[in-house]
Amino acid sequence: MNTESDFFAFGRFKACFRMMWTELLRQNIIRLIMLFSALFIIVIWSALASYFSYTGVVVTHDPAQTSEMFFVVPLFVVLGCFFSSQIMRGLKDKQGRVHSLTLPVSPFESWLSRWIINVPMFLVAFWVCFYAADLLRVLIFKPLYPHIPIVPLHVFSYGWIDYMMAYFVLTSFYCAGASFFPKRPWLATSIMVFILGWVYGFIGLVTGFLMYGSDADLVAVLLRAYFWLSVPFCWWLSYKRYKELEVIDRF
Repeated sequence: MNTESDFFAFGRFKACFRMMWTELLRQNIIRLIMLFSALFIIVIWSALASYFSYTGVVVTHDPAQTSEMFFVVPLFVVLGCFFSSQIMRGLKDKQGRVHSLTLPVSPFESWLSRWIINVPMFLVAFWVCFYAADLLRVLIFKPLYPHIPIVPLHVFSYGWIDYMMAYFVLTSFYCAGASFFPKRPWLATSIMVFILGWVYGFIGLVTGFLMYGSDADLVAVLLRAYFWLSVPFCWWLSYKRYKELEVIDRF
């Protein structure tokens, strides 16, 4: 085979993705039902708490949207980090690595299949479940509170660039962390995030003092560029570590 087909061939990738998806189908269906149930409870509870306070009062906005954002956005980030940390699922021991690393596919095809299932597919599944639950909220409560403008929540109108940047930065870091800590990816990476959070917070505080009076807009642009560039770097690092995994156990 030539170099290009050794790296990626769509036929092999399709077969690898289908195999992984089939193996996880039952588990993913259960998780999807649990996710929708949790989001539906959050949405309905937020609506009940919000609309009850405005009984008989005419308002110009949907008061449930603020409380929804307060709970849904952190849940989205936390669950995204958890699923990203599962990108190395099945590689905790020798038996799992034998099964995964001896498949007749390239490392990139195997890693890409895992990445698609745990990162973008979770992203789609979460927001589909949320908007389905939010639409049910509108259908249930709009006839009950006709004096309140109950409308679906447009999440991406609430500073969505910052939310998505935070999401992708954190989840990409968990992808990289899972490749370094395949046995306890969530716990070990969370500890690293906590430590690095303090370190970067201290660096940011010192930098803020040093750059006091400088162009704040320029600093914000540079920080955004740094964070966005760190996302593909962490994904690349996760792939490189995946290529270096060995079948043998190390204690």
